[in-house]
This record gives sequence, C-alpha cells and structure tokens, in this order.
Amino acid sequence: MKLVRGLSEQIVEQLRDDIFSGRISPGEHLVETELAKNFSVSRGPVRDAIRQLS
Repeated sequence: MKLVRGLSEQIVEQLRDDIFSGRISPGEHLVETELAKNFSVSRGPVRDAIRQLS
C-alpha cells in the first residue's frame, strides 16, 4: 500500500503542476485510463490522485 500512496502523491504533484501551468485547462475532463497510460501506472494510483485533488 505504501508504494501506491507514493505513486498517488507523485501523480497529484504532476497533475497539480499541469493544472497551474495551463497544460490541463479548467474544466477539462480527466480520463482515468488515459492518465494511467501516460503515467505508466495502473488506474488505482490515478484514481486516488484525482480523489485527492477533487
């Protein structure tokens, strides 16, 4: 579990950076499967990251 939490935190940081830098537009729909593919992780850490950001 600790590994998943670490991955989620890294994804949160990257997504937050992408949002603040404008790489992700306000209101843009985030697709869990696409993000998981982009981060080369399973959907679980992405799901956790999105939950933390919402």
